[in-house]
Amino acid sequence: MTRPESPNRRRLWVMVMATLVFLVPALLGFGNKFFEFVALYRHDELGAFTIVPIVNYLLASGGFLLLFLWATMHGMFRDIEGPKYTMLENERRIDAALAGDELLRENTWTK
Repeated sequence: MTRPESPNRRRLWVMVMATLVFLVPALLGFGNKFFEFVALYRHDELGAFTIVPIVNYLLASGGFLLLFLWATMHGMFRDIEGPKYTMLENERRIDAALAGDELLRENTWTK
């Protein structure tokens, strides 16, 4: 008898497969086009305008990738539902505190 897969494991495999199906071909296409621009620059110096924006794009994308990996490794995506409940609880406390202040002001005003 085999153990059924957990939903998290199934979700992980779907994400890995989607990455392979969509991102790897996009990366190959981008790399191919980048090498074509480099080849253009080798033959004609007017092609240099294509290299600088692409290198800037790669550096910025690499920085965002490193930030994403850092956030993932520090567990910032483990509980993505928690902050909304914390926000609602804080709002409830603030509303209760404001309502208490209004009652306090009403009681002192009438005295």
